[in-house]
Amino acid sequence: MLNSISRMLAGISLALKQPLAGYCDVETSHGDALVTKQGDYLSFIRIGGMKRMATRADIERLSSSLRLDLSGTLENKGHAIVGWYLSDPDQAISEIERVNMDACRHVAHELGIDLKDILDERLRLWASTMRWEASYLILWTRRAVLTKEEVKQMNEEKAAAAKQCPAIGDSQRFFFTQ
Repeated sequence: MLNSISRMLAGISLALKQPLAGYCDVETSHGDALVTKQGDYLSFIRIGGMKRMATRADIERLSSSLRLDLSGTLENKGHAIVGWYLSDPDQAISEIERVNMDACRHVAHELGIDLKDILDERLRLWASTMRWEASYLILWTRRAVLTKEEVKQMNEEKAAAAKQCPAIGDSQRFFFTQ
């Protein structure tokens, strides 16, 4: 019953032609990466950030440089890179609190100093000029890049892992993780 419902919902999702970002058929994980049902391998790389405020020209220059530097890697069939960036000014308060203010409040408490007003004002001022940002590169590798021997070895490993687990239908194959 659940299998039928799952297949029906998947069919509806595919019929609506959702963009790739809206649908990811994750099968399992492998270390820090994800593996899709089709055998695609996804790795996530967090980009740490800058120590200064970047202008739009800085971002455009860096993204263009990154695109040119990585273009040689993408010449071969089966590889893709997706860039993801998020900037959230509403999240700045909690991030400033976590990174800076918690430690300042702890030190003030240990020293017996009441700095609540000063630290609260600093938090309010910083939050009005700062924002939380995160950026990642998602590296996609298609199964097609594997050699015949690698595909054979992978299939043998999957079959051996599947024998150690009862039949679970179309659900996530957790036993493929390593």
